[in-house]
Amino acid sequence: MALDTNLSPRSIVEGVLNYGDWEDVQKLLKLLGRKKVARIFFQGSQKKRSNYNPKIKHFFKLYLKKYA
Repeated sequence: MALDTNLSPRSIVEGVLNYGDWEDVQKLLKLLGRKKVARIFFQGSQKKRSNYNPKIKHFFKLYLKKYA
């Protein structure tokens, strides 16, 4: 997975967490770092209008609080 795109990191994190498989998530965490992914996720998921699936949002809120 290359990050040489015109997409913002926020869009990439949102897309991978919502639609990627576990291997994609692990690649994302390795490329961007857990803390950066966590920061991007928490900023985006706490907005009034969020594009995260509710189940995905709940899972990664728990996962990233524990491991990031």
